[in-house]
Amino acid sequence: MIVWVGSMISVISTLIVSLMGPYSVDTVLAIIAGFVYLLGVQGLTILVHLPLNRRIETVNVGERDASALREERLLSEVRWIRFNWIRTVIGLGVTVAFTVALSLKSS
Repeated sequence: MIVWVGSMISVISTLIVSLMGPYSVDTVLAIIAGFVYLLGVQGLTILVHLPLNRRIETVNVGERDASALREERLLSEVRWIRFNWIRTVIGLGVTVAFTVALSLKSS
C-alpha cells in the first residue's frame, strides 16, 4: 500500500511540474507517460485487481469442494494473469518513456 501511494504521488507530482514548465519534447513525453501510467497501471489495479482480490476474500474454502475451488481459482487466475501482463508491459513502457524524457531534459 505504501509503495502504491508513493508511486501515485511521484507520478502526479511529475505531471504537475511538467505542466507548469515550458513545453518541449521531454515535457510532453513525461506528461503522456504520466497519464498512461495512471490509466494503464493504476487504473487496471483499481478496476480489475482490487475487485478480484475482494472476490477471492469472500470465497469460503470450508464450504466448497475441491472441484468448485479449482474452478474458482481458474476463473480468477486467468483474468488476474492476463491483466497483470498488460499492466507490466504498460509499466515497462512508461519507465522507458520517463527515462527518455529525463535523458532529453539533461542534454
